[in-house]
Amino acid sequence: MDRVRSFRGLAQHVPRVKQKGHVWRQTRRTVHLTTVYFALFEAQRSQVQSKFRDVLVAHGFDLQDRDLKQVLEDLALYPNWGAVQASLKAAAELRSESHALALETLRVHSKGQHWHFISQGITRKLQAACKAAGTLASDGKPLNVGGLRLRYTKGTELARQGVGLNALAWLMDHSDFFSAGVYIDNLPEHAAQISAALSGSSVLNRVASLFRGEVVDSEAVAIGGDDPQCSRIHYKGEGTATCGNRKQCDMGDGIPLACYTCDRFQPWVDGPHERLLADLQEERSRNARALGDTHPVTIRRDKTIAAVINVIHLCTARKQQRASLSHSGGAA
Repeated sequence: MDRVRSFRGLAQHVPRVKQKGHVWRQTRRTVHLTTVYFALFEAQRSQVQSKFRDVLVAHGFDLQDRDLKQVLEDLALYPNWGAVQASLKAAAELRSESHALALETLRVHSKGQHWHFISQGITRKLQAACKAAGTLASDGKPLNVGGLRLRYTKGTELARQGVGLNALAWLMDHSDFFSAGVYIDNLPEHAAQISAALSGSSVLNRVASLFRGEVVDSEAVAIGGDDPQCSRIHYKGEGTATCGNRKQCDMGDGIPLACYTCDRFQPWVDGPHERLLADLQEERSRNARALGDTHPVTIRRDKTIAAVINVIHLCTARKQQRASLSHSGGAA
């Protein structure tokens, strides 16, 4: 079972899933749980095992205690019951030929990944739960949430609380602290209220490093611009920029906001950056009125806002440069 085995009281020896080159469930990490969480996982484990026994009976299986215990111990904590049913149906058909072969099928599938949800399945479950609870995003629309978003949120919150890089890497189950740096990179800066005054040059001197990409005149001259279907970035349906990595970052709904602080981002000179900035500032003002100016939800976009302002100024400077070169007859 994926919680998995008890280890000194309320600690659990949990399989690690982000280790490249490792066999499924090969490496584990000890995680200490509070009494409440331990009881919650124990209840989930018992419920899953009980349901699995019922499914076994429904497919005509009567396993010996030793075989049943082995399969139950290897069950996923949150099984994909559709995959479980399909495996049991296939094993039941094999049983007429060889009971041993049918049992081995159950053992292999319980130990492997076959009965586990893939990430898309988990996302659908989370979205269904949010829909049932009536959870809405700040724009009033249904909250679009997934496992990756929850993970990034947790990592960023830990970084905001001052957790060091090494501790953050351990808590997020990274083998080194380099990968954990993404949570600190995404940490919003606790800036003063963002307003039109933020566009002043003195502020830009402080936030110039927030935008790490390169402004381009058009999609045609951008890296990856020859593959617009994969690389073009939109804002509200309007072409805005080109991704030099062809959007292979798995940021999903984080695009295009997360792009403004990415070194692969190539905003177009004539993109709708001012409109995006106005929408961000309006969102911030709305959150400030409801939650306060220093609330984490209010300040979470400050870093992005500063980067967008930087992009707007660079685009303006490029337009002026092109106009000057055109007027003088030089090459743009």
